[in-house]
Parts: sequence; structure tokens; C-alpha cells
Amino acid sequence: MLLYNAIKEVLERKGPDGKNILVDLSFIKQSSGEIIDCRQVRVIYFDQLYNNYRLQFPNGQIRDVKKLSIIKINNHEVTLK
Repeated sequence: MLLYNAIKEVLERKGPDGKNILVDLSFIKQSSGEIIDCRQVRVIYFDQLYNNYRLQFPNGQIRDVKKLSIIKINNHEVTLK
């Protein structure tokens, strides 16, 4: 399990090249409630005002994801307590 408060620390961890590390994560799509599984994505930006992470996928696609919608990071479930 991973506490909700630790999401920022895990997703914004830097590698030796100075870039954020690649992570596997799952989140709930707001429009449909569908669970989206992402492999090897990199966080490129965090918007503190809206609590959004901007993710870059291996194919170059960029997508914004709400922090509250993230339910799993690197096979660890995210929990509030």
C-alpha cells in the first residue's frame, strides 16, 4: 500500500539523468469511470492549483491526470490511510 500523501514523492523522484523516473500507474478516467493502466510513463509537470499531473507516455502522448484519480503506482495500491 502507498499512502495518498506519498504520491508526490514517488512520482517526482529523479533518476541519475535528472529526469523523473518512469513509473507504472493506474487511474480512473473521469468521463467514463474506466480504469486506465499505464506502463512506463513519466511525470513532466505537476499543477498545484488543480492537483493535476501531466504524464508523458512512451509513444509521446501527453495526458493530464487528477491526483485523486490515481489508484495504483508500481503495483502498490494508493490508500487514504
